[in-house]
Amino acid sequence: MKFQTSNLNVHFKQLSTNTNRIVEEFTKPIHLNVFSRNKESLLLNCEVVFFEKDNWKMRPDIFCMEHYKDPYFYPVVLMINKLGSVFEFVPDNLIKGLIIAPIRRKMIKLLDFL
Repeated sequence: MKFQTSNLNVHFKQLSTNTNRIVEEFTKPIHLNVFSRNKESLLLNCEVVFFEKDNWKMRPDIFCMEHYKDPYFYPVVLMINKLGSVFEFVPDNLIKGLIIAPIRRKMIKLLDFL
């Protein structure tokens, strides 16, 4: 029997540059995080999405995969919606069950200033 293994270093090297930059931002202290520092700008450039799918509950990565085509945008979505963890990503924790979803190109533009 052959066992499967995971290597996170290999995994993250295979991700896009922008995805890696998003992940890297959330390893920084909050006052140095470009998304936190520009939260107001992201709120002005967002879409509002009704929390309509049960498979999104506690799975912001699935929401982000469907909405942005990239699951690693989820830390930005959690931050913008004032949620502390993936376990809080349920309709009851959102105003009227609405997800504030920053526009993808605006998030990428913020990364360009790094």
